[in-house]
Amino acid sequence: MIYQVRAANQFLEEPGRSRFQTYYNESVDNRREFRGLRDLILALCGRNEAEFLADVEWTARLEDISQRRLLTDDPAVYERWGLELRRIVDARIARPEAERQRAVALVKSIVGQDAVVEYLYTTMETRENYAVGLTLFVIERTTDTLVQINEVPRTAPADPMRVLDMTPRYTSEELERMAQEFIAAYAPNVDLESLVPDHHFDESSRYYVFRWNLPGAERDTFVQIAYTPAGEIVAYSMTLPGY
Repeated sequence: MIYQVRAANQFLEEPGRSRFQTYYNESVDNRREFRGLRDLILALCGRNEAEFLADVEWTARLEDISQRRLLTDDPAVYERWGLELRRIVDARIARPEAERQRAVALVKSIVGQDAVVEYLYTTMETRENYAVGLTLFVIERTTDTLVQINEVPRTAPADPMRVLDMTPRYTSEELERMAQEFIAAYAPNVDLESLVPDHHFDESSRYYVFRWNLPGAERDTFVQIAYTPAGEIVAYSMTLPGY
């Protein structure tokens, strides 16, 4: 489709140099046919010509960087091209900073009003990633709701890891109550009574994991939160419908 639009434009602008000249002459009928083809393609794409060609160039740039990334054997170069891909995509899909303030306020309500919240990038078109130190917060921007807490992904072995407080301060029952209160605050539409609890203590990590599954779901559909014995949130994940 991209090449058809380009070829049609070339024929309309420079019919003498077009690769279609071998098969078509410069008659009014043929020029009208190509103009109709171009306009039909653009209409199907929901774009005007300038927008469509801008999309073409943007896509070509992504493809070029992706190829360069795949062909390199240098891990540092591979990572650099990956960051460049993310930057290019994010520049196109990220919402303006002013529209992200509710998400920033949401993160601060969890970690404290004095926290420095850094916007990282947007994934899956609508999932905004923020960082406070080495903790990652993912916000669904269409509703400004929390869908994930985790560690900021590390891009190299030497990158620092989160240091969590593992001091035993709470019982399992107290931590479960904290989990229920957190979900009530940040996912108020969730009815935990209608879900199936699936809690456990992870012996290797010493994390307390509290999970509620949606009964009868064909795939994993749940809300889950993990705590250290000190009551620090390790991770949070929301995959229930509506979030």
